[in-house]
Amino acid sequence: MTSQGIFNIIAFVLLLVGTICWLFSRRKSWALALWFPLLTISGILLYELQAPLSWRDIFPVGYQRPDYGFVTMGIGFYLMFAIPVAIVISICLIITLAIFPKGNAWRYKGVWAGISSSALILAAAWSFLSDPKITVQILDTNDQPLPNVRVKFTTYQSLGDHIIRLGIKVTDQNGKVSMRVPYDSWTATVWLPDNSWQADPSPNKPFRGRKAWIGMGTDRDHNRLLRLSEGWYQADWGRLAPRYVRTGDFEKKRDFKIKIRTKNELVSSDIQQILHQRLLNVLHEPDKYSHVLDDEYGELDIFNEFPLFMQIFQEHPKFQSDKLDFIRTTSDWINGCWTSTLEKTKNNSDSGGFCDYRALCQWLNLDSSSQAVPQSVPRIQAQLKQMAEPLLDLEKSNWKNANCQAFGKLAHLVKNRIPEFLTIMVSVSKEQNFNQGQVFSLALEQAQPDVEQVRAYFDNANPTIALSAIQAVSRKLKGSDAVAALERISSLAGYLDYRSKERVNIDATLDGLVYKILDSALDSFTAEELTTSLACVQKMPCANNPSIKTQIQRMTKKLATATPVRE
Repeated sequence: MTSQGIFNIIAFVLLLVGTICWLFSRRKSWALALWFPLLTISGILLYELQAPLSWRDIFPVGYQRPDYGFVTMGIGFYLMFAIPVAIVISICLIITLAIFPKGNAWRYKGVWAGISSSALILAAAWSFLSDPKITVQILDTNDQPLPNVRVKFTTYQSLGDHIIRLGIKVTDQNGKVSMRVPYDSWTATVWLPDNSWQADPSPNKPFRGRKAWIGMGTDRDHNRLLRLSEGWYQADWGRLAPRYVRTGDFEKKRDFKIKIRTKNELVSSDIQQILHQRLLNVLHEPDKYSHVLDDEYGELDIFNEFPLFMQIFQEHPKFQSDKLDFIRTTSDWINGCWTSTLEKTKNNSDSGGFCDYRALCQWLNLDSSSQAVPQSVPRIQAQLKQMAEPLLDLEKSNWKNANCQAFGKLAHLVKNRIPEFLTIMVSVSKEQNFNQGQVFSLALEQAQPDVEQVRAYFDNANPTIALSAIQAVSRKLKGSDAVAALERISSLAGYLDYRSKERVNIDATLDGLVYKILDSALDSFTAEELTTSLACVQKMPCANNPSIKTQIQRMTKKLATATPVRE
């Protein structure tokens, strides 16, 4: 039970006791010793009722504030759940007025007793209802305390969608600073611009440097357990902001630490040890520590614990949803890193973000200079391929259920997995529904297969697999391969038309697929291939599509004027 709940119970008990006493002794001096506290309790409860609200909630103004309708709805829901407190307040006020002390009760001793007892009630209320006091210690990379560091404390008020500044304090000789903060919503932040500590960067200049923070929030997905966040930001690297979050019972925790990283420290050894131990706890006590897998970690921290994650998901099938989340987020990051390396080789520029090329070089102890790109990029890509393989192995068991996000994002790194994926598609072709077929088709297209890898599937008996194979390489088809794809599409025209009448969305729609093939392959056709392709297209329902008509006109003109030579 929270301290507010305990205080409400105490207030209600005092109300009952005071009421009984006043009914028989309203003219006694000591009645004021109970009447004043009752009045005080009513005021405290009234303050507690409105404390979560502010004028910003009732009158939202400024950039990115919610509209009045949203705020009104939020306040309405809050007041609805605050009805029990409002009832207690009403009872207190009614009884307080009804049993107002009379005549002889208003003597010096009685008034003094009433004021004194009210003071005791206020002191108890402050103890119960005030925000807890926390202590934050700032340490350097060698675990030495940093004195005279300014720390800014803030809290977040969700209803009004705004941040409230609690104040700035300076650390003592032990690197410590204390502040009263809401136990379920606060952040302590320090900055390091230009090799000197200060509380906040200038609002008129862009921040260049490092910052670190620690904060608390509520995790509503796990019975309102608290989430302790630790973060680090390095502006010199672009937008490099690893973040580590732990969910648990932190309500009684009062001492916290912020350890400063060096400029090039991408992975904290301290956080790495904590993460490793927490994952071991999940492995050995999955029921007790299941919430750990929902926490967010800096991506590089996850990469260093790949084997342990794999072991957890293999030994504990109950974590199926966590496994899919892990696969999705990690494959996004690997794919983003791969894109950074490709951009670097094309224009020698950094992409920014957490996938910054320089950060990847720093992580693998590689030279990030422009001259070393030919040597560093292949080594980074080799590391990314090495991580993609086990991630696809982890996802493989879910391919039959159309969970193939990692395959679509990572198969172009390791194309040897494409035939394996196609084999699974064929094996489930009789059971899969049409929505699954769309997912398979999109994943295969994202994997960027070579024509040689999918050519054999153009004539597959399952229309979804055949179209998926053609769609995946539609921009790569030339000559005879393009003719074979068009002939297969022509044979499936009736099937596609039937499906469209059922309003089933098909990624590889007939007209779009035909247009892409003709747009990329038209100049590669010989006269014989051009004649065959033209006959196929003219028989299709999409021949009346304006864009396809344009392609038919081009094909007709080529046949009439010259014989194209295949490149």
